[in-house]
Amino acid sequence: MAGVKYIHIEVMDLQIKSELNNYETSQNFGGISNIGVVNVAIKDAGGGGNCLYFSLYEALQSRGYLNMLSESLGMQFIDKHDFNIKIRQLIADHVDGVIRDMIQHFCNSVMQRNMPGVESLKISLLAQPLWLQNIIKKHAHIRFCGNVNQVYNLVLEEVKASIKTAGNWAGEIEVQVATNILDTAGIILSVHNTKLSKLIDFEILSRNLDQVQPHRIVLYNSGELHYQYYLFPRPPIKRNRQGGYRRTKKQKKSRKHRKSRRV
Repeated sequence: MAGVKYIHIEVMDLQIKSELNNYETSQNFGGISNIGVVNVAIKDAGGGGNCLYFSLYEALQSRGYLNMLSESLGMQFIDKHDFNIKIRQLIADHVDGVIRDMIQHFCNSVMQRNMPGVESLKISLLAQPLWLQNIIKKHAHIRFCGNVNQVYNLVLEEVKASIKTAGNWAGEIEVQVATNILDTAGIILSVHNTKLSKLIDFEILSRNLDQVQPHRIVLYNSGELHYQYYLFPRPPIKRNRQGGYRRTKKQKKSRKHRKSRRV
C-alpha cells in the first residue's frame, strides 16, 4: 500500500510548514483539501535506548492501529516493554536482505578502487555507518572483501545480536525494516527530523475523498539521537472491511441526540 503512490507524503508534510502559515485562508494544498491538515503535538514515549520502539508502540496505540499490527503479525503486546522485546526480535529476523545489500555495496567499493587493499578499505569505510566501521575495525585481522559471504556472515551475526538487545540504540536499518513490517499491516511509517506543527491526517482524507488513503503514524527524530512521535488531535473513526467508515457507539448516540432535538 505504501508504494510509489504515496512516495511524496514526507515532502508534502514539510511543505505544510512553509506554505500553510495562514491555514484558515488556505483553500487547498497540493490538490488535497486542507481539511486533511491538522494540528499535531510531539510526545515523548521514554528512552533508555528503546525510544524508537516505545514511540512506535505509543504512536500505534494513539491512532488505534495496534490491533491491526497484532492481527497482521499474529502476536499480542502486553505493554510497550513487551512490544520492545518482540519487535526487536522480529526486526532481527528480517534484517538479512538489508545487511547483504549494504555489505555487497561496501565490498564493491573496496574492490573497485585503484589503490592498495588497506588504503582502499580505509577510504571505503568512511562512507559507512559508524557501527559498521567499528565491526570491520574490530576484525581487522581478517582480509575483508576477498569473500563477500565471509564479511556478510560476520556483520550479520553482530548486527542481529545488537538489535535484539534491549537498551541498544536503533539506527537506519531498524527503521527501514520496521517500515517494511508495518507496511505489511497496511500502516505507513513516516519519520521527520524537522519539527512540524501540522501534518496530513490520512484518516480525515479517506473520510472526505472518494479514494481510501493508507493508515499512517509519524515519528520525530531529534538530531538523529532520540525518537518521539506525533500525536494527532483525535482518534480516527474505525474503517469497516470495505474501506469505508463505521460510527462508534458514542458517535451514534450523539447523532441520535441531535436528531431528537430537531424533532
